[in-house]
Amino acid sequence: MKIKNGFSLIELLVVLSIISTLLLIAVPFTYSMIERQQTKHFFDLLESDVFYVQNQSFATVETARLIFMEDYYIAFVNLNDEKPIIRHYPKNIQVNYDKNNRITFSNNGHYSSPHTVSMRVNGERYKLIFPLGKGRYYIEK
Repeated sequence: MKIKNGFSLIELLVVLSIISTLLLIAVPFTYSMIERQQTKHFFDLLESDVFYVQNQSFATVETARLIFMEDYYIAFVNLNDEKPIIRHYPKNIQVNYDKNNRITFSNNGHYSSPHTVSMRVNGERYKLIFPLGKGRYYIEK
């Protein structure tokens, strides 16, 4: 009689249960890692947009501004043919856009008036602070 080598059903079930347990642990970790990367990407993109609008205010006589609404917009006043650039917030970011929702740059690259934009990221509160007379902003937790 010939002996057949192979895996028994019990051995296959044990291996499948180990793999499914590892997947159950890895999927939530991967999802939270994706959310963190989306948030990091959003703040990096916001920083580059602030820098872009500031540089455009040097080059033109138009008023350059960032507008925080349901999405945030990059708009240049007096440019009739150019549509605003629209950026969407990630799903885990909620922005309080009731007041102080316009960040306006003067022709020398400074903010026209100081503003603070509040937002919540995964339950944590962040403030984007645009101080008077400065060309940059900073984030406060």
